Amino acid sequence: MPDPTITGAPLAAEAQAVLKEILVACGLDSAAVTSAGRSVADQARIMYGNCLEYGVAHQKALYKLPGQRVIDVYAQYHATMPRNAVESLMIQKILEVGSANVSHHIVDLSHWVFDVAPSSIPPEKREAFIAAAATHPKVSKFLKPPADPAFHLEVRRAGQSPPITS
Repeated sequence: MPDPTITGAPLAAEAQAVLKEILVACGLDSAAVTSAGRSVADQARIMYGNCLEYGVAHQKALYKLPGQRVIDVYAQYHATMPRNAVESLMIQKILEVGSANVSHHIVDLSHWVFDVAPSSIPPEKREAFIAAAATHPKVSKFLKPPADPAFHLEVRRAGQSPPITS
């Protein structure tokens, strides 16, 4: 099988290697990455767009309390202020509650975090992809639809220890 192709958002070589291993394990030759590491401004923009598209209640279900507080800013102001002003307030809230507490997509020094488009994984290969991603030794967190709109993977960077479980 030729080396799988990864399109979309650029990934670091280490994260790309893990995704390619997952693709080979389930017999896929390609996947599309929709999102990787983000700035705080990107996170606010994406959260705003997701609130608009999926609704506040749906988005609040995806986040813990710090992220829910950012969504509260959207809910309070989106109907009365321009998008850029609301996003600025959301950025302030992300910084206030701590970016790492809102999303691991915001530059994380211990993990590579990225999303794979479900539409890029053929339905007949989805279960194999889910199994391969969920059991890959470098994947420390894996979310799939409907819990997350995308296949969300968090890959430990080289030199990072696996989480201690009790």
